[in-house]
Amino acid sequence: MLEELGHATVTNGEGGKKLYTITAEGQAFLAANKAAVDAVFARIAETGAAHGGGQSPQLIRAIENFKLALRLRLARGPLSEEQIRTIVAAIDNAAGEVERS
Repeated sequence: MLEELGHATVTNGEGGKKLYTITAEGQAFLAANKAAVDAVFARIAETGAAHGGGQSPQLIRAIENFKLALRLRLARGPLSEEQIRTIVAAIDNAAGEVERS
């Protein structure tokens, strides 16, 4: 998206990784939106300080709980097509909620 907007260029780096470089248009956009950018970084710093600089314990617990539930269910045996669709839909819904947060 940044490339499409003209805010960054993309080149191939080591190991096939993409290397992004900000463009003059991207720098101008950041300058024009400095207040919003500063607010985002302040919120990140505030959240980090609230959790001792590490990840939220509640978030870690929820991630580990999800991984365990999925491993336990997969260990019980093969899944039907309906079960696969249900699990995939739940994961996709959760991913969407995370993206929107």
